[in-house]
Amino acid sequence: MRKVLNDPWPLIIFVIAISIRLIYIIEIRDHPFFTNPQLDSRHYDDWAWGIAQGNWIGGDKVFFASPFYAYFLAIVYSIFGHKYFVVKLIQIFLGSATWVVTYWIGKELFSKKVGIVAALIGTFYSYSIFLDGELLKNSLAAFTTTLAIYTALKAKKKDSALSWLISGILLGITALNQPNALLFIPLFAVWGTDWSRGLKGLLPVSLFVMGSVLAISPAAIRNYIVEKDVVLISYNGGINFFQGNNLESDGGMLTSKLYKLIPQREEGRTREIPEKALGRELKSSEISQYWFSLGKRFIYETPLSFIWHTIKKLLLFWNWYEVPDNIDYYFFKQFSKILSLPLPSFGFLAPLALLGLFLSIGEWRRHLLSYGIISVFMVSIVMFYVIGRYRLPIIPLLCIYAGNTLIVTYNRIRERDYKKVILIALILTGAGVVSNFKILRYPPEHSQKILGNLYMKKEMFGEAMQEYRSAIKAFPFDSSLRLSYATSLEKSGIKDDALNEYKRLLSFELDISTKAKINSAIGSIFLEKGDRVGAAKAYEEALRLDNGLPEALNNLAYLYLLEGKRLKDAETYVGKALAIEPDTPEYLDTLALILMKEGKRKEAVKLFRDAILINPKSIEIRRHLKEAEEMSQRKK
Repeated sequence: MRKVLNDPWPLIIFVIAISIRLIYIIEIRDHPFFTNPQLDSRHYDDWAWGIAQGNWIGGDKVFFASPFYAYFLAIVYSIFGHKYFVVKLIQIFLGSATWVVTYWIGKELFSKKVGIVAALIGTFYSYSIFLDGELLKNSLAAFTTTLAIYTALKAKKKDSALSWLISGILLGITALNQPNALLFIPLFAVWGTDWSRGLKGLLPVSLFVMGSVLAISPAAIRNYIVEKDVVLISYNGGINFFQGNNLESDGGMLTSKLYKLIPQREEGRTREIPEKALGRELKSSEISQYWFSLGKRFIYETPLSFIWHTIKKLLLFWNWYEVPDNIDYYFFKQFSKILSLPLPSFGFLAPLALLGLFLSIGEWRRHLLSYGIISVFMVSIVMFYVIGRYRLPIIPLLCIYAGNTLIVTYNRIRERDYKKVILIALILTGAGVVSNFKILRYPPEHSQKILGNLYMKKEMFGEAMQEYRSAIKAFPFDSSLRLSYATSLEKSGIKDDALNEYKRLLSFELDISTKAKINSAIGSIFLEKGDRVGAAKAYEEALRLDNGLPEALNNLAYLYLLEGKRLKDAETYVGKALAIEPDTPEYLDTLALILMKEGKRKEAVKLFRDAILINPKSIEIRRHLKEAEEMSQRKK
């Protein structure tokens, strides 16, 4: 209690931070994105749930992605069940603690005032609030990185062996979560060594390195056991390098057409392409080397393009835009009153932080670790590709240097040193123009498509239709988007517009399976409109393209039944549908009606009853059963 009374700021910062984050996750808890993880979030969620179900070894291959967050989720799921709200409560707790640690680092590097300002900037930093509420690893990485920095600063100040060990463990955990943090280990070690003490000066830092090795070694040992391959953490480094180093890369999430960013298929594609190219099965380390070689080939063969790409990525790293790779933050802001507030953003933070770094040069020895971390982190991102959420682990440090700028400016104003105030204002204006210049911006329609898919899943067809319609304005030739839009029109009862959209889609370049499904959908609309001839032609075309579509098989059989002809073909078709999707009540109903038509009433009655057992709420099947039983009674 005395410590709190002596310095209440850690508690004040934590309460403010967790309050605003708690309001935020309560505010968005009913949104489809909250309970339906997408892309990377879904990948980690599926992986973690599999681990929590008992697969604690995590598969039979080397880790493709960094494993720490998946195991963190798995532990939470094992204790509390598959509850996203609990995960996000834990994340906002740790995310809020990050800004308390930021305050402590600010005090250590500068002053209490700088620490307070830095922590308050971070507390209200809009993108941090957003990520704390997402099922993504970056919020956790920011917490462990910040805590590792603080413990290292304290370890060097107090020459504490235990603090060095803890700092090493924390940095190792960070690397398990975001592998570019591996580069911090030699940086911390060189910075922390007291070279004036000779070999004795290496002892504390050796404990730091030991802590890092202790944290990382379980993943490395596990990788060797499952595949007899030497991979420290994960093998997606090569593909990530290639994604950011090829002629089609834009420096952000868009990459070569050779490789598409779909997390659920990402690992498969990463293996499939090099193994097909080399004609043999490859170890995970060899797969990573293959993709690294493609990226290096781009550098060697097109050096000018590489230089331009690198400059663009460097500018993008310091740019206001939070490049999305999952849910677009700017799209999501419309669903949150908290995020819609004029809160601090990277465009506000970057100019202040850059000037703050410059202003600290007079005491460069004190800030050497910060300079190293920011520089190494920036290079490690720029050499791959720039995504907004990957910047989060160094945001606390940037907040500290931004706080330094604000405190220096305030002091100059108090001292009436207006020449320096004007100079600071001019530098900030110039840096602000550069940081807030538009380099890259993705349209929100990609997120609208994802949201439309979620609405379809929840059978909110009208809402899905609106999202798809907006998305089509940006992607008019996206066949999968237009197909989803057509389906939403059909499900919403707007049959004529759906029919026109399906017909328009047939003019696109589509694979045979998709064309077959579209013809089947057209057949269903014709059938509902009473156009049996049109329906039959559409179903027959669908089955010509793909004779394994159960709905088309069943519906064509039903059409033959209505026409009272080709009953044997009808029976064959519905039999195939049931072979593909057994125990489907609608298909059993169709087959029973055909058998009734053929005079096989006993068999038909049994099938009707089987169908009702599967779907007891079907009024239509119950009516068919009643008619069949009445006919059987009359015949007796």
